[in-house]
Amino acid sequence: MASVAGKLVFIDVEYVRTARYRKSHQTASHRAPLYRVRYQLEGNTAREVMVLPVARPGLVADIRASMLGDVVVVTLSRDEAQIIEWTNQTAEDGWDDFSGTVGETD
Repeated sequence: MASVAGKLVFIDVEYVRTARYRKSHQTASHRAPLYRVRYQLEGNTAREVMVLPVARPGLVADIRASMLGDVVVVTLSRDEAQIIEWTNQTAEDGWDDFSGTVGETD
């Protein structure tokens, strides 16, 4: 697995439905969610990778929550065709600086 880190320059997340299988011994459901992610990190070329249905819950939400200019760490599969993990370092650092509730509490 390869990890790459950098400042996010471009991101696009698209829902892609797999084709219906015509055989009764299909290997995957046509309803399983499949996402295509196009992104570019500063100093790197643009990439197009997939997020498979077996990915951890919330992975696509983490990707969509990332904003341009955020520093992210992307972990790809060995063939570099699938995203295994996406960590937004900017958001993580923001939570580290947060001291708790703001103002009066009950």
